[in-house]
Amino acid sequence: MMSRVIVGELQAAVTAFLSGGLITIVYDVLRIFRRIISHNNFWIGAEDLVFWMWTALWTFSVLYRENDGNLRLYTMVFMAAGMLAYHEMISEPLMYFSGKIIKKLKKYAAGIIIKLTQNRKVCPWRKKNGNKNEPK
Repeated sequence: MMSRVIVGELQAAVTAFLSGGLITIVYDVLRIFRRIISHNNFWIGAEDLVFWMWTALWTFSVLYRENDGNLRLYTMVFMAAGMLAYHEMISEPLMYFSGKIIKKLKKYAAGIIIKLTQNRKVCPWRKKNGNKNEPK
């Protein structure tokens, strides 16, 4: 039978590993959001600032809850291992396929918008050739 201390340390290690994966998942969601909506450098910086603030608070809460606030090397190693495992096994394929899907959805949505705006019933201000500034 394992001692309670060892069980607690194993629980802290597993929690750190899963937390590392969660942090990387959140950043991938942010990366996908940036692929959907184009951003300038100001907004990218602002989003990164919010992400890193959340990451610091999340990491602190995990350390506080699991290790009574003690910073132990193995928790940081397991957190980094969780990040690396997620990145190598899930993140790369996810980003590759989400990029392809987003590209197709944007193309499809653009086609729908073009067809709707060329329809005179939807946009009565459009001329038949689609140019409202052309002389009569």
